[in-house]
Amino acid sequence: MSTSHRNEIDSNPNPEDRLYLKCGACGKAVLTRDMTLIAEGVRCRECMAKIDSQYASFKAKLNGDEPSPQFTGTTTEPPPQATRPVIEINVDTTFCKRHPTIETGLKCGRCGTPICPRCMVYTPVGVRCPDCARTPVPTVGVSGNTQAQAKPRDTGFRTYWKRETLREPIRTRHYVLAALAAVGTAFVAALVWGFLLGNTFRGIPVFVPESTWFSTPTSDEPNLLAQYVARSFIGSIHLFPEIFLALLVSEAISRATGDKRTRGLQFIAVGGVLLGIFLTFVVLSARIFINYSNGFPPLMDLLNSAIGAFGQMFQGDNLAVPIFWFVALALSWMRLSR
Repeated sequence: MSTSHRNEIDSNPNPEDRLYLKCGACGKAVLTRDMTLIAEGVRCRECMAKIDSQYASFKAKLNGDEPSPQFTGTTTEPPPQATRPVIEINVDTTFCKRHPTIETGLKCGRCGTPICPRCMVYTPVGVRCPDCARTPVPTVGVSGNTQAQAKPRDTGFRTYWKRETLREPIRTRHYVLAALAAVGTAFVAALVWGFLLGNTFRGIPVFVPESTWFSTPTSDEPNLLAQYVARSFIGSIHLFPEIFLALLVSEAISRATGDKRTRGLQFIAVGGVLLGIFLTFVVLSARIFINYSNGFPPLMDLLNSAIGAFGQMFQGDNLAVPIFWFVALALSWMRLSR
């Protein structure tokens, strides 16, 4: 048996703790429990004693004191022999989590798990255990949930109705933003819808009886104007404009509130769709009145004609139109459902 191996066995009570590291200064093989890890690498006890002595001398010069003698590890005098066995107990001794028989002073820089040279992994930010080195977790701009898994992007037609519920609190400002977004979107959509409706009321309205072809709807005849508006609205295309209006209003509310979803936002979306439909009647009433009288109607008469035309949609054979409205309201409700 070689002398170095015999010295290793004498100084190491754990047979599995071998000399896996070498001092970066003197090249001496050291045990895990006897080494010190510094910025320049691994150091043995003797080299660390020299470093401590140099640091103490430098500190003493700065303070103006005489340097105190330090142990350098190279003394020629033999150490005093103990008269009786002395057992040293180190209460700070730790053992590797994966190799319980190996004492170590190293710990993972992220989770603090005791590790030894067998299982430690060098990374650009320090020593890590195998688990932390295998699954790095970013620390900027993400939550602390390390168990989260990547999921498909929340965009596209297939995932449009499957977005996850956000658990962030809903505040008053979110409802205010939702109301403003619903009103603004409904107003713009009503302008576009009202001006894109059929041109049947221009010139001689073919849907009005011959006895009323040249009768001009004025402020004294709001019922006649409402009839013109209702028949012009019924004669236009449906379903697609209603669906488009519902998607616009609900998407505007979702973007304005950061994709929040509550029952209150659903009611705001439904109200926005109804407002857009009513404003479409208002725009259509104004167009018909201006086309026949060459002037803008009074606001109250304009609202009365729009309300009258809106009410005629629920009478007689016109009940098919509210069915399309119900589809639009259901879509806006589902878009903001939890």
